[in-house]
Amino acid sequence: MRRALRRFIRYYKWHLIFLSLIIVCLLFVYNNMTAQVSPDLTVSYAGTKYINTQSFMDAKAEIELLLKDANGDGKKLAGVYARTGDLQRDIDEVFAEMVDTGSYDIYIADKKTFKNYKNKKAFADSSSYITFGEKKYDTLEDSSGRTYAVSIENNTLAERLGFVDTEGLYIAASAANKKGEITDYKKNGRNITGYIIENKEKYKF
Repeated sequence: MRRALRRFIRYYKWHLIFLSLIIVCLLFVYNNMTAQVSPDLTVSYAGTKYINTQSFMDAKAEIELLLKDANGDGKKLAGVYARTGDLQRDIDEVFAEMVDTGSYDIYIADKKTFKNYKNKKAFADSSSYITFGEKKYDTLEDSSGRTYAVSIENNTLAERLGFVDTEGLYIAASAANKKGEITDYKKNGRNITGYIIENKEKYKF
């Protein structure tokens, strides 16, 4: 029996080594896939300006403290997804894709991009965000007069989060999902949108 086993191993040695390597690789890929955690808040940006995503990663702990654990994994994580381009029509297309998927909780773009997107009901009512103290905010309104986006120009917290050049940029929280539900993800989006707007001058020196 032992002799037969030794003969088998000697004959199929390279086959067994190759099979072992495949199994190790598959386990590694599986482990990486299952280790990835979906964020409890996803911020999206579409525009021409450069966004420093590394700055967002470095500074996001401040907003993560305020999040609800939307996915129930025991962690509170925020992520950012940025797409840049040179032509307005390309930016409009990317922005529309982002909003239409319903996968993002906060949207940041310039006035023209927001204006060019037809379905303003995709954005939550932002009127409550512009009543913080005596501060004045530039806003965007739909045809009914409902405020759906607020300017973050010269917003020091937004700049700290990687939106280095905030000139002309606006922020909007996502409305309810496609089922009409305001999930914990969407609540996070609304809370953090308000927090960013309210703390416009937090890092002003």
